[in-house]
Amino acid sequence: MKSLFVSVALLMSFASAIRAQEESASPAAEKKSYPEVPKEYEVGETTVSPDGRFAILYEVRDEDSNVDPGLPNLLVRLKPYAELEEIENNQGVTWEDGRGAPEAKWNGNSTVAIWHAMKWGHEDLAVYEIENDKVKRVQKSGQRSSNISIVIFANDF
Repeated sequence: MKSLFVSVALLMSFASAIRAQEESASPAAEKKSYPEVPKEYEVGETTVSPDGRFAILYEVRDEDSNVDPGLPNLLVRLKPYAELEEIENNQGVTWEDGRGAPEAKWNGNSTVAIWHAMKWGHEDLAVYEIENDKVKRVQKSGQRSSNISIVIFANDF
């Protein structure tokens, strides 16, 4: 019985050592830099289009303060940098992952659905169509969109 406990302990120590080596061997994920983006903004990595040309910009959050400076979120072309559209934000904060911050789902490289993630659901769903590096059309839904309509819409993409 004693040898069983010793062998299990040895097996667990070897397994944890192997896992630690595998984790340290993998390179750390690097955050992409966008030098043309204004210093007050950061690129929402989850909002970048599949070809990497377009994204939503969020204001840089001041970790020492919980005050929202009120800079608008922007739909932009990253290279070369150009502001395409200011995203309406009626309530909530404008920094990334904040309640009320915009989220995006791309359909190809020229159509994006943008909505505001609120506590009890999504609001202000809008579909932006981009053509020749300009917003061609914006289709807005009602004020409040349920989670189900976002899922159905996303599945249509």
